Amino acid sequence: MYPNVDEKTADEITKSLDSQKDNAKNVPFIERTKAMEKAKEMLEKYKEETIKSLMINSGKSRQDAEGEVNSTISRLFLTLEEAYKLKGEFIPGDLAKENIGRFAIVKKEPVGLVLGISPFNYPLFISFTKVIPALLSGNVVILKPASANPIPVILMTRILESVGLFSNFFAMITGEGKIGSYMASNDLVNMVTFTGSTSVGKELSKIIGIKKVHLELGGKALAIVLKDTDLEKTANNIIKGSLNNAGQRCDAISGVVVEKEIYDDLVKLLKKKIKDIKYGNPFDKDVTMGTMISEKAVQDVEELVNDALKNGAKLEHGK
Repeated sequence: MYPNVDEKTADEITKSLDSQKDNAKNVPFIERTKAMEKAKEMLEKYKEETIKSLMINSGKSRQDAEGEVNSTISRLFLTLEEAYKLKGEFIPGDLAKENIGRFAIVKKEPVGLVLGISPFNYPLFISFTKVIPALLSGNVVILKPASANPIPVILMTRILESVGLFSNFFAMITGEGKIGSYMASNDLVNMVTFTGSTSVGKELSKIIGIKKVHLELGGKALAIVLKDTDLEKTANNIIKGSLNNAGQRCDAISGVVVEKEIYDDLVKLLKKKIKDIKYGNPFDKDVTMGTMISEKAVQDVEELVNDALKNGAKLEHGK
């Protein structure tokens, strides 16, 4: 684990991990899976501490933090199941007349050095989903989490370090966002996986160069409500889909399209249900919505609301 990394240190870390690629590749698959199973057990053991780290560092409600930890444990289990399917291929030659009596074997090899850059909204879950498959596949990994809330990822790193096997094949760094972009352009990095804003994703795609890349960027999600729907159930799903994790989700509902016949009834129901949300200190038992990640995030949302009002929207709840 390397805090507040500068460019010089980033280069040193990259070179160090690059030198371990062959060692990582040659670790028997059974040893990798056993080590990851131990990591899963440790996450389950320290589940409560991890939940609290998300509440403290991310402002998540107890419900949202617990949901993220449970999802991470579930993803660890499912990734371990999927890892057993990482097999090569046997291709018979008789698919073509001139190749009768021949065959081909396709062997899958690790990519090499993977750089993962994870966002603030689900720091534990998304970080794990980048690191775990890469390590299980025999790669070496550098992880750069969001600078706003690295504590849950630091706990994850401690777990992986304590397992032992991955200590030489995995490094977590902290620092400003630009250090992630700097490392992405390094020729020693074989693959970049990034989850975050569309604007940053576009910028990364320009500087990454010729290497494998996985981008999971922002999006728009519309809820379409037809007049034959169950209004009660629909209203609950709209509230949940738009406001879980204080709305800080790439797949959060950002607009609702409703048939005219039920529009007024749905708005009335949503106004009633949104008043049931208790927001504030995540450690207060009644709180169901925690804080946003930063003051700037709050300002951004306020600007969006004000812009909507200027363009003809009507404020149904709040000030």
